[in-house]
Amino acid sequence: MLEKRIVLSIILLLLLKSIITGQGIVINEIMSSNSSAYYDEFGDTPDWIELINWSDQVINLSQYSLSDDILSPQKWIFPSIELLPSDIVLINASGRNLKTIIAHEEKPYIRGLHTNFSISNGNESIYLFNNVGNLIDSVGAILLPENISYGRNMDDINNWSLFLIPTPGLENNTEAYTSKVEPPEINLSSGFYSSNLTIEHTNNDPRINTFYTLDGSEPTTDSRNLINPLILDKTTVVKVKSFKTGFLPSETITNTYFVDEESDIKVISLSTSPENLWDENSGIYVLGNNAESEIPFYGANFWEDWEKSATLELFDKNKINQINVDVDIKIFGGWSRANEQKSLAIFTNKSGPINFKIFPNLDIENFKSLVLRNSGNDWNSTMMRDGFIHSIADDLDIDHLGFEPSVLFLNGKYWGIHNIREKLNLNYISSHFNVEKQNIDFLELDGEIIDGTNEDYFELREFISNSDLSNNDNYNIVSNSIDIKSFIDYNILQIYIANTDWPGNNVKYWKDRSETGKWRWILFDTDFGFGWIYGEDYQHNTLSFTLETNGQDWPNPPWSTLFLRKLLENTNFKNKFISRYADLINTELGSAKLNNKISIMADQIRSEMPNHIQKWNQFSLSNWESNLSVMRRFADSRASYLNEYFREQFGLSGISKINVTLSQPNSGKVQVNTIIPNLYPWSGNYFNDITLKLIPRPELGYIFTGWSGGVSSSNDTLVLDIKNSLNITANFQPKIDHPGVVINEINYNSNSSVDTEDWIELYNNSENLIDLSNWILKDEVDTNIFVFPNSIFILPRDYLVICRDTSSFNNYFNDNIITVGNFEFGLNNSGDLIRLFTDNEVLVDSVRYDDAAPWPVTPDGIGNTLELVNPDLENSSYVNWKSSFDFGSPGTINTIFSTDVERIEEEKYDEFTLSQNYPNPFNPSTTIKYSVPYTINNDETLLQITIFDILGRRVKTLVNEMKTYGNYEINFNATELTSGIYFYQLKVGEYLKTKKMVLLK
Repeated sequence: MLEKRIVLSIILLLLLKSIITGQGIVINEIMSSNSSAYYDEFGDTPDWIELINWSDQVINLSQYSLSDDILSPQKWIFPSIELLPSDIVLINASGRNLKTIIAHEEKPYIRGLHTNFSISNGNESIYLFNNVGNLIDSVGAILLPENISYGRNMDDINNWSLFLIPTPGLENNTEAYTSKVEPPEINLSSGFYSSNLTIEHTNNDPRINTFYTLDGSEPTTDSRNLINPLILDKTTVVKVKSFKTGFLPSETITNTYFVDEESDIKVISLSTSPENLWDENSGIYVLGNNAESEIPFYGANFWEDWEKSATLELFDKNKINQINVDVDIKIFGGWSRANEQKSLAIFTNKSGPINFKIFPNLDIENFKSLVLRNSGNDWNSTMMRDGFIHSIADDLDIDHLGFEPSVLFLNGKYWGIHNIREKLNLNYISSHFNVEKQNIDFLELDGEIIDGTNEDYFELREFISNSDLSNNDNYNIVSNSIDIKSFIDYNILQIYIANTDWPGNNVKYWKDRSETGKWRWILFDTDFGFGWIYGEDYQHNTLSFTLETNGQDWPNPPWSTLFLRKLLENTNFKNKFISRYADLINTELGSAKLNNKISIMADQIRSEMPNHIQKWNQFSLSNWESNLSVMRRFADSRASYLNEYFREQFGLSGISKINVTLSQPNSGKVQVNTIIPNLYPWSGNYFNDITLKLIPRPELGYIFTGWSGGVSSSNDTLVLDIKNSLNITANFQPKIDHPGVVINEINYNSNSSVDTEDWIELYNNSENLIDLSNWILKDEVDTNIFVFPNSIFILPRDYLVICRDTSSFNNYFNDNIITVGNFEFGLNNSGDLIRLFTDNEVLVDSVRYDDAAPWPVTPDGIGNTLELVNPDLENSSYVNWKSSFDFGSPGTINTIFSTDVERIEEEKYDEFTLSQNYPNPFNPSTTIKYSVPYTINNDETLLQITIFDILGRRVKTLVNEMKTYGNYEINFNATELTSGIYFYQLKVGEYLKTKKMVLLK
């Protein structure tokens, strides 16, 4: 395969030869594999691309460009750099996107150039374009072994070779090879076996010799020759490599053979040269010669930031080998490095990502880094505490890390339980939120930079520190910079688990630099939580601890409590915070649910614990069960203490129990503040003096008819000021369909430029003339009533529009549309209930719409309307409503109408659309429309719309936020731009759609 790729690359270069000779600048050498031959100014070993001026002229690289995508020729554009004849320039393919020219004293080439992409080894070609956009050179995708570069022979520009000794920034004058030996064929693959094994290989070329090792080291010609079959009677890592004179050696084949091993969880095999782990001078797992005598042994080798090459194999629960990849490893963690069993960080940037769905609850299948964690401070306790706490966050709006237990074998030796975790870095943020890494500000503690800048953070901190946040205008400024919902969940969970190694430690947060980016905090390293320290930590007043104004430098200094303290000055935020806490205590933080999680996670590793304990002798099995009991006692006891701390902190008069029942089983649900319980009757404890909001959610085929019990009301939404315990019943009844009349279209928030006021379209879905005289229209408030005038009829298959203001409506629509009006109440822009009754108050139809997901959102002020896909469908369900095109279709068939009712479900999965902007050409503003299809779970999707100039440079990001299903439009004002051709691109994950537009001034 490698030889074929080399041939293809040479053919491509031959086709380009005439162009190359004329232009003079060519690609001279590339490196896309792990290499210690070159370190950049950051101390990293990135991929690199080397160019050489092959001509006898001075050439300026200004506006030349490099790309790894033939369809994006302007992906990375050079600054102004003059190259003399035979001059060489080195470009780091690091993804950092830097163009600072740094003259380096030790090397005769320029540093400081970093592309905005890296090279996926064996998967990506490299393209060089000149300053007028013509392709002048390229290198085809080639899989390079570690420490091997690929470049031109200096004697022949068209002859490419593999170089065992790379020469970044210098002439390619080291020993060159045209090919490499094919890897040996082994009779047995990695896996689990129950008896002695015989390992053999096939070799039809007598000039090839194959060598092997059994200790994890890399085979060389000094290793043992695999001439005779190899017999294995215990778990062993076998590494095999073939050599041939005049050729590069083959890639190493690494297979782990597990003999008589059993495990109920994932199994990982890591193999590396023993000296990488155990050598006193260079081994990362040992004390070494400079360690201090006291824990945590500072100065030890395992405190050094040393990376070592290794091979990682991963076997799923069915013992199937899913991953076999070369990686870099290093010791990971803080004080837990002092444990006999250590955590390991895994990096795969050079060999491509790990392509496997490691974490069942994540939709991510590509990982560039992972952690094999020894459970941190919890190592001698439960081996799952941090992972358990992160599992709580699965159902909260908190950025947190995936967790999956595994067993590690290190060079074939059993090494105990290691929890597979996501590595908290830019890759994590980028993969979870689809944000380009160069657009992320990633900070820790009090604004310390991990990546990006901290200017926005310090500006925000200064504003919060010096502003009165009880003023809603000031609070709104802060809420535009912080993801308030996530911030509340993050703080509530940290407070609940009594994490006293926080908030002045273990704090990381990030923001997308786009106009809509907001700060979000990331949960990590929560080992101190859930009773780890004393076992009675459920009594700890972590709420007061987190609001301390003058705490110690560790763990709660003033900077660490500032944001929450100041935000709680605002009544709106305070009520949200208290209500959300009560919601979570009644659901995700309820003792029954937490105890069930503890049992499930403990059962995952229970069968493995005896082996793990025997390996490390850290405690007994009974100790482990006792430590689990500490967690269960915390879950049982925490709420009673924390409820009282909340009551005292906020001066609340008490707690009342709310009991919610349904009039009929399975007829609907009731949303209580932010939660929607699934089982009824349902009970929850809520604080007095904090309002409680109840919203009915009827199931398909049912309608809500009112509340009874402690409160009697026909209002759709109840907002209650709780003083005492309350029993309340939500009354639902089967929907009785009136022949024909259907609420078919809703306009509840007009575009300011086309303000038709609110209106509702009815459709007669029958063959009969229907008399609407004295029928009644209501919203969710019973006293908001509009009575139809006498002698109002609706013809078969015809429409009637009910207007809040017929004059405003007729200003924009055809006056032939049949209308009635005016109704005095308005439809709520935040969602409302529309009800239609006959003259004797029999409910005919009702629709509760919303302005947020999963309902389409563009009808909320953009100008679109809510349209029913087909009047034969159940219109009480959001899945049957879509956002209209343009400004709706009153009095005529809906713009999104579908005749194939049976295919509506299938239509939910239509593709994204990006329409041509209008007007086009434009000056200075234009409108861009796009649509988002249904997703399986009606989830929100991170969507970006970006403007580029003709050279591919980013001009502006118009959209960078989560979107749900619907049609959207956005205005682009180009006042500050010059005339010319521009491109606008819609990006969602791997999906890209680009269109051209013209600005004429």
